[in-house]
Amino acid sequence: LSGDAVDTYGDTISFGSSVKVEKDSITVKDGKYSFITYNLPDRGWNTEGTINFVPRIYKIAVEFDPSVNGTSNLKFDVLDTFLLKDPYGVDMTGLDCNTTMTVEGFPTLPASTYIGDGFGRAGDGGTRVCLDPESINLIDDNIENGFWITDEYGPLMYKFDPTGLLLEAIAPPEAFLPLRKGVRSFASNNPPIYNPDLDVGDNDSGRTDNQGFEGSALSTDGKYLYSLLQSATVQDGGLEKYTNRNVRFLQYDITKSTPELVAEYVLQLPTYNDPSKKASKNPRSAAQSEMLYLSEDLFLVLARDNNRGRAQESTESIYRHADIYSIKGATNILGLYDGPTDAIANPNTGALNPDIIPATHYDFIDFNNNTELAKFGFHNGGDDDSTLLNEKWEGLELIPVECTTDEFYLLTVSDDDFITQNGFMDFGTFPYADGSGANLDNQALVFKVKIPILASELASSCISSSSSSLSSSSSSLSSSSSSASA
Repeated sequence: LSGDAVDTYGDTISFGSSVKVEKDSITVKDGKYSFITYNLPDRGWNTEGTINFVPRIYKIAVEFDPSVNGTSNLKFDVLDTFLLKDPYGVDMTGLDCNTTMTVEGFPTLPASTYIGDGFGRAGDGGTRVCLDPESINLIDDNIENGFWITDEYGPLMYKFDPTGLLLEAIAPPEAFLPLRKGVRSFASNNPPIYNPDLDVGDNDSGRTDNQGFEGSALSTDGKYLYSLLQSATVQDGGLEKYTNRNVRFLQYDITKSTPELVAEYVLQLPTYNDPSKKASKNPRSAAQSEMLYLSEDLFLVLARDNNRGRAQESTESIYRHADIYSIKGATNILGLYDGPTDAIANPNTGALNPDIIPATHYDFIDFNNNTELAKFGFHNGGDDDSTLLNEKWEGLELIPVECTTDEFYLLTVSDDDFITQNGFMDFGTFPYADGSGANLDNQALVFKVKIPILASELASSCISSSSSSLSSSSSSLSSSSSSASA
């Protein structure tokens, strides 16, 4: 999808922070797949400062023809846009947080008080709940049941109704929530575009700036909501790439009248060596960008390096993987390290506390395989052109393959950060040209994968008619393929 494309409000589209398929929309005709996705942008164009962008989700129709060996085999058509609103029906904002809001029945909500219109122009100012959305999950696979979104600013977890109205919020344990000089501060040190020199510095504990809840998942039965930080909290070594690999992972029972935290685990991020850094700064952690539920023990986690890809410091990415983690046998640390400054690792070395057994990591998919990418005219490294992979791959979703019991198409999407020279924000009234001078398209890759762990829940019969609905042919097929959106 072109980086110049606009949504139904006239704003530039960036569709890659997260993607979920509405499972009952999946149909197959003559081997060609069609389905509806709901895609999530993050807080809006912010390379020159955060702006008063209204967080939203896109409804996108997708056509996929796996028999075509070229980029034309995957097509996106934007159908609608849903704005995200606070419990009072007021638009939320992508501006960095500088205050809080109290709403009855909710935890303290991160908020932003802005001047003018929040874009550096005249206006009356105001205060809105701030949101940097990074992961979306459809409840029971259907937007009509509402959806959950996880946030980097808080970090919090938010439940919305089908129209985008905020219904519920979950705040994690105190160890996750940022403190500056002993005071709660949800700022991520990303000043607004109208005050670019504002510098609040790093927080002293809690989630690291811009490293909140990047990944989330729902279990296939809809009972559990999982959330995963992008990297370690500050007190766990989060301020440096070579000490921030120990990441906290939460499991909530959301069938209760009040969501109940039932488990907390540690995932150790994959590491890689960056030849441009000193030996003392290696190995470096590949921050996670999304996760999918596979079973009660197994999760697919997307992790990557940074500043490598289109319009970045280097065109060659060293590490982009979708790997598997097992929490079977991992230590449940719930309640043991959840105080405001409690640490699970040495902040100076990143060494995990010896009494904690982390989740087990297994290699699975390497995005940077140039032999595979070349089949579709793409590449990692080399010329900085339109067929070079974008830096940020942040969305994962599984679609069952027709006539199989354990094969899936893994749809992955990239976040292009709204980088274009023909951009629009604020409902089409705020034109911009990104200072990088680059034009990035919204990119997607599809991998065909075999995941036997899901086989027992799949329909065993082949869908042989010329036009079939994958989700309606068997209830077990719909639920088994649910991955993160369950």
